[in-house]
Amino acid sequence: MIQSRESSPGLERELILATVCLDESKIEHIGERLRGAIDWSHLFRIATQQGLLPLFCQQLVALAENQIPIDEITHLKKALETNTQNCIRLSWKLIQCVELLEENGINCINLKGPVLALQAYGDLKLRQFSDLDILIHPMDFPKAYDVLEQAGYSPSFKLDEKQRKYLVRTDNHFSFNRLGDIIEVHWGVAPRENIYPISEQQMWLDVNSIQVFDKKLYTLSLENMVIFICLHGAKHGWRQLKWIVDLAYLSRYLPETSWLTLIEHAKRMGFFRQVCLGLLLSIDLVDALLPSKVVELIKTDQHAQLIASKVRASLFEAPTKPSRFGDYLFYLNTRERWQDRFHYVFDLIIKPKTPDWRMISLPENMYLLYYIIRPIRLLFGKGKAPVSDM
Repeated sequence: MIQSRESSPGLERELILATVCLDESKIEHIGERLRGAIDWSHLFRIATQQGLLPLFCQQLVALAENQIPIDEITHLKKALETNTQNCIRLSWKLIQCVELLEENGINCINLKGPVLALQAYGDLKLRQFSDLDILIHPMDFPKAYDVLEQAGYSPSFKLDEKQRKYLVRTDNHFSFNRLGDIIEVHWGVAPRENIYPISEQQMWLDVNSIQVFDKKLYTLSLENMVIFICLHGAKHGWRQLKWIVDLAYLSRYLPETSWLTLIEHAKRMGFFRQVCLGLLLSIDLVDALLPSKVVELIKTDQHAQLIASKVRASLFEAPTKPSRFGDYLFYLNTRERWQDRFHYVFDLIIKPKTPDWRMISLPENMYLLYYIIRPIRLLFGKGKAPVSDM
């Protein structure tokens, strides 16, 4: 008997989770779910919002093509082809950008995008991405700015020489646009207000190489990529299932000894809860395959389990505009040490940020005045300046 839409309100959600999970026993039940009354437009919309459309389409077509209406099969294959072409185009653009920087003596590590697709899924076209992220040394940003601008990459806003120095002090990335594509140049893996669990030296010494077409690109090691995804998810409240799936699929390739070293490092540096949260979500939602010792360790953080349950409950809710203040509170809850929370709040309120020096131009020898200007501006200019500049 065909189930009604009202009797199975979570059918589309269950189908998406079944297609991306790593538990083969759940994958086998996809056919049963397809016998329900599926709202296909709603299903595609959720998969797109969650950043999983290519992986979802690929799995669904491969596992149950004969059970899907012909019109929907056409839609699925068209979505796959569109994503594939976009991935290829952006990958070539990334290669061109990296080669341009390297020709000018600027070393790069590639984050997310094509390299993460290959690291986690082994297939360029199985990850949905729309922008490109490159990590450089902080001292190289002023030169990278000139090189990219001269090559036709438009900066998100113009920076003079002094402002480029200020930007490196106050932020960790800057965006360029070329023909509608966003290139984000980073010089840190986390915002300035966070205490970095990965030292800059460690990032650059511990890298993996990934072959993208005919170009060898460098990216973070598996261990550092796991940490990076956990940090990224905590920063954004784990609002997208894509990040959780990335973490689960990437985790398959990390041996137990590396996991135990990573967990010990996380405890020592004070971001154990953020790692626990990411891994708990990857187990609960995607059936991540982790060593039993690791599972035992991450389940010792009861607070992380509580946060994970809240994330699961809200993950498939209708998307709303993210609340920056809500993100701050979420992030604070993911830190287990009071000193890290204090540092985070102090940095947000006191340390200068980009809107401060963009609003008032001071010479470099008066930069310390921004430490006074910022709290005053936040206190009295709340109605004029968005909280997001924090």
